[in-house]
Amino acid sequence: MLGDFKSDLIALASEAPGVASQLVSVLRSIRPVLPTVKLVVDDPAFGRVIAQIQELHAIEAARVSSAPATPSTPTSSVPGAGVGLSKAVPLLDAVIYARRHTWAPWAFGAGFLLLIGGIGFKLGRRKR
Repeated sequence: MLGDFKSDLIALASEAPGVASQLVSVLRSIRPVLPTVKLVVDDPAFGRVIAQIQELHAIEAARVSSAPATPSTPTSSVPGAGVGLSKAVPLLDAVIYARRHTWAPWAFGAGFLLLIGGIGFKLGRRKR
């Protein structure tokens, strides 16, 4: 039992320099956004979002491994590393805009209703 512990300790010591440099790199990149990370982690929906991100990662990894590589297809340096968050950016931009401009959803809804009403009016006049 002590021999297993010793071999594990030796393996950990051999990995330490690489792991330490990666950890320092991660901490340096996270430090400016640490307050935001704390807000995200403290959010009640955090667990659900993590589960969805893991599901997206599995889907993207399956797509990358099953799709043939083509020159026109942009690929990341690590296959299957992305989860497709770039597709969520326009939606998040729309949510941010709607939160900053509280009148915008109402204006959009009114415009949509006017559009439907106008189409109905034109179709009604055409049948006469």
